[in-house]
Amino acid sequence: MTSYDDTPYPLVAHSQTHPARLATLALLHGVKPAPVERCRVLEIGCARGGNIIPMACELSDSEFVGIDASSRQIAEGRDFIQALGLKNIRLESLDLLDFDEWFGAFDYIIAHGLYSWAPQAVRDKLFDVCQRNLTAAGVAFINFNAYPGWKNLSMVRDLMLYRTRQAGDPLAKARQARELLDAVVQSMSAATLAWDDTGDAHVFFYKSVADRVKKYDLSYVVHEFFEGINSPVYFYEFVDQARRYGLQYLADINFRNALDVNLPPDVVRLVDSLTRDRVEREQYVDFLSNRSFRQVLLCRADLPINFAMNSELLRTLWFASPASPETESPAGAPTAQTFAGVDGARHSTDHPVTQAAWLHLIDIWPQSATFDELLAQAYVRLNAAPPEAEAAQADAQILADNLVKAFLTSPRLVEATVYPLGVRRQISERPVASAWARLQAQQSTTITTLRHERYSLNTLEQFVLQQLDGSYTPDMIVDRLMAGPFARSQIEVPDGEPLTDPTQIRSMHSQAVDETLHTFACLPLLVA
Repeated sequence: MTSYDDTPYPLVAHSQTHPARLATLALLHGVKPAPVERCRVLEIGCARGGNIIPMACELSDSEFVGIDASSRQIAEGRDFIQALGLKNIRLESLDLLDFDEWFGAFDYIIAHGLYSWAPQAVRDKLFDVCQRNLTAAGVAFINFNAYPGWKNLSMVRDLMLYRTRQAGDPLAKARQARELLDAVVQSMSAATLAWDDTGDAHVFFYKSVADRVKKYDLSYVVHEFFEGINSPVYFYEFVDQARRYGLQYLADINFRNALDVNLPPDVVRLVDSLTRDRVEREQYVDFLSNRSFRQVLLCRADLPINFAMNSELLRTLWFASPASPETESPAGAPTAQTFAGVDGARHSTDHPVTQAAWLHLIDIWPQSATFDELLAQAYVRLNAAPPEAEAAQADAQILADNLVKAFLTSPRLVEATVYPLGVRRQISERPVASAWARLQAQQSTTITTLRHERYSLNTLEQFVLQQLDGSYTPDMIVDRLMAGPFARSQIEVPDGEPLTDPTQIRSMHSQAVDETLHTFACLPLLVA
């Protein structure tokens, strides 16, 4: 584990590993998981705790255990835990091969960034721990580099290794690799050769890898491409290994890829003609899509699996929507209204109750609402009393159908979850932000929101966030901003004519602080 001591992982969260995400997918596939509010979670390969610590901050009645072979990272994580005063989490410096049943049973086991970068003995032990230490309805998350997509990526990795073979420092290797890929893309794109369609595809591929390498922290590049072990597998091989340990494939975090909703009809017919079960089906889809990464959920082999979203299940879930209406049609209009996600996904409906319910979700974002709350708020928004039982039942069914279709299309249209992540939309007189995010902001511009998602702060946001411990009003934050970073020229002034009038300068900073607090409320970062 020397490489992880020398080059620690960045202090970031992985939203897809949150127990609420795992529990929701388990429930949708017929498993009744432990309640997120009262569960035991194990993270294998937890590094400094950047993923598991914010979970412990939010879920105070749940218990969290993290293990990692890097003693340096565990020591730093323990310092964070002490600074936050958390009592429901512990981190242990431990090789996975030494893990035993003494740790007890866990409802959720997370192994992010481990499987493909570990020797076979550790992979075997990972499955053994999942088999021995999962509760009866427990869920394990394991991600890995997958074939066939990693066949091409292996070529790029070999190129990067060859170019940097003389460099000693891992971060220097990562920087040199970035420069190499940029140069490759620029030279191939600018080439005067008459590229054919295959050549164009080659350029596009290299550009996609270069963009990926630039997007992530250098330490990610080191561990993804320069570790001595990087062993991709086919999806079916992974599932076969899990079966040998009494485990079964439950779902992929990107479970929509396994459903017909995002596949062209001709592809669906072809895949159906080739497959006997869902593992075969998903493997064929991986081949056809050249998939290079998998994020898989496992459970015990004796649990029945059956994907279903019925009206009874919908009433147990919470819904949220980060979408926006594409038209300005008022709710209740007889014409269709289209809602769009930032990923380009769209859903249209001419059902007034669905339109009103969706607009309500957009208005309260990032807060969530239950199905029954949505239905009630839709009638309020339409200025209509709930109709008679038969008509109300018809409205509920249409609303449910629309929510399901939107949810299965994209999470950027509608989210559904068993547990609403903690949110406070209002900006109080003396705002308080997440203690974990404030701690992160002291040393980094990348922080974790209360939705367990990453956010990159600008200089102003980084300063304001550190003030949000409940001690200061917005006006007091403006005072501290002008006396501190602005006076030291650490905060950039917007383009335009320089301001010299003190009143105008203060007004500008007051507006900037107000806008920043609004951004934090919507992320969300503010707590009660």
